[in-house]
Amino acid sequence: MHVAICGPCGPDGLTSLLYPSDARRACDFPGFGGTAVQQIVRSLASAGIRVSVITTAADDSLGRTDFEGPSVHVAVVPRRGAGDAIRDAYRQERRELSAAIRDEKPDIVHAHWTYEFELAAQDAGLPHVTTARDAPATIFRHSRDRYRLARWGVAMLARPGIRELSTPSPYMAQKWRRQMAYRRPISVIPNPIPTDLAAVHRAPTDPPVILEVADASPRKNVWTLIRAFKDVRAYYPRARLRLVGDGLGEGSPMSTRAKSEGLAEGVMFLGRLSRSGVVEQLSIASVFAHVSFEEWFGSSVLEAVTAGLPTLGGKNSGAIPYVLGGGEAGLLVDVSKPTEVSRGILELLGGTAGPQGRSQVQFARRHFDGAVVCRQYINWYSRTLGF
Repeated sequence: MHVAICGPCGPDGLTSLLYPSDARRACDFPGFGGTAVQQIVRSLASAGIRVSVITTAADDSLGRTDFEGPSVHVAVVPRRGAGDAIRDAYRQERRELSAAIRDEKPDIVHAHWTYEFELAAQDAGLPHVTTARDAPATIFRHSRDRYRLARWGVAMLARPGIRELSTPSPYMAQKWRRQMAYRRPISVIPNPIPTDLAAVHRAPTDPPVILEVADASPRKNVWTLIRAFKDVRAYYPRARLRLVGDGLGEGSPMSTRAKSEGLAEGVMFLGRLSRSGVVEQLSIASVFAHVSFEEWFGSSVLEAVTAGLPTLGGKNSGAIPYVLGGGEAGLLVDVSKPTEVSRGILELLGGTAGPQGRSQVQFARRHFDGAVVCRQYINWYSRTLGF
């Protein structure tokens, strides 16, 4: 089987699959993120599937750029700025992407996200499946601007051509049915565990460290965690709260607010870190506290569970109960209440609540291991092709 993956997928995350000379070029290439998509490509290649990756890069002066490996070919086409691209519903990007897809002659195309990559897969005219990784109406509700409204419009334009749809969680499937009036069957196939978590060797520090990987947006609810941490320090005066992600760096509005309100004691604003930096933080943390109000999947939570890190998440936070197995792999609380968050963290620190260690890792591997997820995708492709 030959599968074309069409979606955000920086070649710098696929260097292990490329020939050495191309791997060196890929390391410095301005790619387009896509951790979950990169992992899917690696899993498919490991299963003996031939994979073509069709993606974009922000520098439109580069032209098309290709990278080659024994079983993987990556084609990167230019992408305009967000504003220019959305005005004509990604016409230029769709033309370049669909041409690259047809050049590869795959058996099936797998489009990720329901915007330009989905429309390009439809334009290519080949059998294709689609993974929705967000709900456009909810995105607009959280960020009411013209760009998000236009993206919602693009998803509505793409919806009639989506015949085979998957989402990474039941919560996302529910959102698509309700908001997008999608009536066809939806397969739930989760995100796989990133392979770099094999490098996590846990060595929690003393004093204890509470870790959060999120961003400063209201939806991620980090301010509630900062408030809750004050109560945690009443029992563990030397405890540290480490905040990782966009808008959570030293000197950010969040850190300035914490200092002005007397809540910055023991809080370390680390901001955005590299993947290796995140893995390092997972290795030294005592508890992972993710207080987001809503997640489509919750990759940071899955990573914490896979690392065997006692984990707290929201019982009403979208897909988080799914990723934590309804409490089988973590402690679920009401994250809207600082007292509930602090109580949960204290229980995890004291070892009196929630699963911890090996049972968490076993749960994660059983449900989200790359090979497990890969088999689900291959079965889905085969059913679509009538194999």
